[in-house]
Amino acid sequence: MSSPNPNVASIKNFKNRRVSKTVKFMESDVVINKLTTQQVIAVQDSAETHKGNAKAGLNLMIDVIKKGAPDFVGDAGEQDFYDIPLDELSKLSEEIMAFSGMTAGDSGKA
Repeated sequence: MSSPNPNVASIKNFKNRRVSKTVKFMESDVVINKLTTQQVIAVQDSAETHKGNAKAGLNLMIDVIKKGAPDFVGDAGEQDFYDIPLDELSKLSEEIMAFSGMTAGDSGKA
């Protein structure tokens, strides 16, 4: 077997790298990150497990935001999310999911 070419990137070079973009949230800029494959699978599993449970759907949406916009969330607690309009949280969660290659149908409508 030949040695790896040092001029060619290895998948290991990309582990823990984040791809980010800035989106609008309630007229302010928020940086979101693409979720990792592992995070996407966890979201899909959770959505399937809790299908039809409104409270679990809300918690799933909050979890997507926590994973996809950690700098925005900071040390906010669950109650902090309840003090923000649901529609705005839903839009941000959907933006993170779409940026990560998922649609609301992939994760269950949160």
